[in-house]
Amino acid sequence: MKKNLYEDWLVSASFDLKTIEYIVHDKTLTHLVAFHAQQCVEKCFKAVYAYNNTSIPKIHKLQTLYDNLASVIY
Repeated sequence: MKKNLYEDWLVSASFDLKTIEYIVHDKTLTHLVAFHAQQCVEKCFKAVYAYNNTSIPKIHKLQTLYDNLASVIY
């Protein structure tokens, strides 16, 4: 069975969540929790683009990805 690109994005996002769950209680790793949280959200946004067969922007700015989603899903 062929996997869809959006599924790949969501699997990758789930790895970021698992990483967060593993390190969240270590106060010395707060910066890494923030990084993986940003990565998770970015990958979820990009999964929505892929699900809707829309070109996935090659950017990392969450606000821009979010703002452009309205034209993708409506």
